[in-house]
Amino acid sequence: MIILGCVSVYDVIVVRSFMESNISEKLFDAASIDGCGQGTFFAKVVLGATWLACFAFLLI
Repeated sequence: MIILGCVSVYDVIVVRSFMESNISEKLFDAASIDGCGQGTFFAKVVLGATWLACFAFLLI
């Protein structure tokens, strides 16, 4: 419950649009060809590419 109070709707919308603009479908296709599932893709590729933006919004 504490984490839900720390994150606003605006933060979620901004981080989601940042993720959508920086992670392309071609990257997902290449990862799936290499045998990467959706969870692994999110954990390793998406969070790896956008962890600074997520961390910045958690600090605000």
